[in-house]
Amino acid sequence: MPQVSRIPKPPPAGCLWIDEAATYIGVAKNTLYKWRQTGHGPKGFPVARRIAYRIEALDAWLAECEHGPAEPNPEMRPPEVRQTSRARNHRRTPAAA
Repeated sequence: MPQVSRIPKPPPAGCLWIDEAATYIGVAKNTLYKWRQTGHGPKGFPVARRIAYRIEALDAWLAECEHGPAEPNPEMRPPEVRQTSRARNHRRTPAAA
């Protein structure tokens, strides 16, 4: 059986693979995966079994994050994280006097 070469395929012209795109915009690769699942962040597209991002889309998303949109676009914002107060979750009942 012939050996299969494990040379990575280059992304489509003008695109970056998800790990390269994450480095390009300065976030973790898992953050991009999470944003894809929740419908936030820059838009990527599947190529075979990998995710590619157009460099123009990444630049546009970065510019919108830097300058803010002319009108709010909820699809481009990162998801909000609900924060809970630790004090509220761990109340102690007052001791009986």
